Amino acid sequence: MIITTILSLLFDGRIEHLWQVAGLAVGAYTGGGPNMAAISAAIEGEQSVFITMTSYDILLSALYLLFVVSLAKPLFSRFLKAFNESEKLPLNSTSGGGLFDHLSDESSHAYKQLVSKENVLNVASVLGFAVLALVIGIGLSQLFPKSMSSVVTIVAITSAGLGLSFFPQVKRLKQSFHCGMYLVLVFCFTMGTMTNLEILSALNVELFLFIALLLVGTLILHASLCKLFKVDTDTFLISSAA
Repeated sequence: MIITTILSLLFDGRIEHLWQVAGLAVGAYTGGGPNMAAISAAIEGEQSVFITMTSYDILLSALYLLFVVSLAKPLFSRFLKAFNESEKLPLNSTSGGGLFDHLSDESSHAYKQLVSKENVLNVASVLGFAVLALVIGIGLSQLFPKSMSSVVTIVAITSAGLGLSFFPQVKRLKQSFHCGMYLVLVFCFTMGTMTNLEILSALNVELFLFIALLLVGTLILHASLCKLFKVDTDTFLISSAA
């Protein structure tokens, strides 16, 4: 948010729909593509802005990740402390008592369980609660003026989902994580198909530069804060890539 605000002031009057670009950027780099799409829907943003930003983001993020896994560690190790093995938490150190062990299974077997006979009821319940959150969100949006309905819908669906997560009946649904992740992956694949690399042939230099400087600026600010709070290089790079 700090870097986006600074860049928005610097690029004021140079990028069309800059307020949308700034909002989408904050969403992209705090929650990824799904967040960017949600913000675009909430502010009823221009589709062309969303597609262009997605295309530039994919290219620049690929270069960013390539830097993180290659040159970044020797570079940032010069002024950030090294990772200390003695500070590493044991795998079973959490107070959950193994309650969330199933979340670490990212194998195809974990997703196959979604279509197994014994889990049909659980998956149906997960989808049922998701639909309930959707109904609550759309229902609440009807109480507000049309100009606010999109924002209210997005915020209400998110809030309803968070609220439902506190119910024991929802907590006991172990397939909820992988069911949700499957839907996220389908969404991301669909969003990826919207990428138009032909946009690069008619490059919007100002917007491309905005996103590039946003990535570089965020990296430098993040590293500076890690230096201030004595965070090690490995933790910095992992959280930065995430």
